[in-house]
Amino acid sequence: MESHKIVLTADRAMMGHYKTVLEGAFTAIFTNKIPEYIYYSLLSPPIKSKSNGVVYAPAGLRMIETVLLNSGFDENDIIITNPQDISKVIGDNTRIVAISSGDPLGKAANTSAMREVFGGVPYTELSFSKILLNKSLQTFKPSICAGGPGAWQLEQFPEYLDKYNIRNLVVGPGEKVVPEIFKLILDKKEVPRIVHGEISEDVPPYINPTLIGVVEISRGCGRGCSFCTIRSVPIIHFPKDKILKEIKVNSENGQRNISLAAEDFLRYGAKGLNVDSGKVLDLFESISRLDIDRFEVYHTSVTFLSQVSADYLENLHNLMTVSKKSGWSWANIGIETLSPPLVEAHIKGKIKPFTPNEWAGALKESMGKMNDAHWFPIGSIIIGLPGESEKDVSYNLEFIESVKDIKGLIMPVFFVATSPDETSYTLDSMSSSQIELFKACWDYNFKHWESFFFSYYKDAGTDTLKMVQNTISNRGFKLYLNHVIKNLHARNKLEVSYV
Repeated sequence: MESHKIVLTADRAMMGHYKTVLEGAFTAIFTNKIPEYIYYSLLSPPIKSKSNGVVYAPAGLRMIETVLLNSGFDENDIIITNPQDISKVIGDNTRIVAISSGDPLGKAANTSAMREVFGGVPYTELSFSKILLNKSLQTFKPSICAGGPGAWQLEQFPEYLDKYNIRNLVVGPGEKVVPEIFKLILDKKEVPRIVHGEISEDVPPYINPTLIGVVEISRGCGRGCSFCTIRSVPIIHFPKDKILKEIKVNSENGQRNISLAAEDFLRYGAKGLNVDSGKVLDLFESISRLDIDRFEVYHTSVTFLSQVSADYLENLHNLMTVSKKSGWSWANIGIETLSPPLVEAHIKGKIKPFTPNEWAGALKESMGKMNDAHWFPIGSIIIGLPGESEKDVSYNLEFIESVKDIKGLIMPVFFVATSPDETSYTLDSMSSSQIELFKACWDYNFKHWESFFFSYYKDAGTDTLKMVQNTISNRGFKLYLNHVIKNLHARNKLEVSYV
């Protein structure tokens, strides 16, 4: 490989060769308690590369590449590279190295929980720092820019900008601001150290294929959850023509599994909080007619699930599986807390049109409806929300008991501060009832997840060896978690057996 003027890369957790969204998401939460050779060879193998860079790249980097080319930058000056190959593409003529990360300091909710439970340092954090400590950066001294979904962490802890010699940080969407920032850097002009991107509907389609076939259908949310970094970012929906173009770019380059990115896929095309079921169905039907094997979604909400029938959801599932009319689809539906006072304080906008007292019942009904339609609901319960009491925890425990026979996954995570005046929750702060809640979530997960994941990976085309490895990893994880929970109970002097 030869050196390039502009080098784009991301932490290794974002740039592993994954078949599915969930494979990538779960790999990203691990710490270095898992040996490096296992993590990098089995869980997060590298993306294949050619002389002009990686074959598939994270969607955010592909978008930056696209807007740079559309702004007049020379394609021969730009390369997207695997982080482990960065020294091969940096040289005397390299002026800018831009690094994207979803979790640069290991402070995301799931990652923080794993750090607390298992110890060690998250691979997201290790990989990010490893890029920035690469000797080629010290030798050739290009301008270092950082951004990505986890940029809020670096803004909240700006001392890391100095520690890693990061010249510029882009927080939020980069399509509008990055070309201008790069032009100023190349012209040796001053740029504000922290730049906030602006959301825009004028986003061009990707020129090259994305990792896991990620295609955005909507962006933003704006429903006001107190702990969310996009709580005040208004939602926009991208035109169907743009979405289909990006899927075709992926399928024509061998990416036959497509992932539709949105904070709520059932909200696509909606005006306000009223579902436009016809527009969602039209999009899914149009995608299913393309030359792909399957597609999946990320998130939806009870607000929109409550407005559609199980038959409608099953129809969407059948369209998504395209060539495989079996197995499961999945979607993250949130949850967060079941305590009416905490719902009122933290997620009042998320639960509309329901009241805090109706939230648990609406969730249970939506989860059951999803199961009836071959959908697997995934959510999280936040432990340690500001103001949480023992009574608040009891609402969460009652809910888990009420849905024990509905297939799903409920991840217990710790509250993560997203502003300097907040304090993140830790394992050492857990009360006896919170330990019981942590245990109840994992009891529920162990009951349901293995059969789902086997079917999910099989439908996605994951090879048999990888599925066996995942099964072994899941069972090893269960044994270790058993040990952790017993120790927590011992610390609190509780005599509780764990099966």
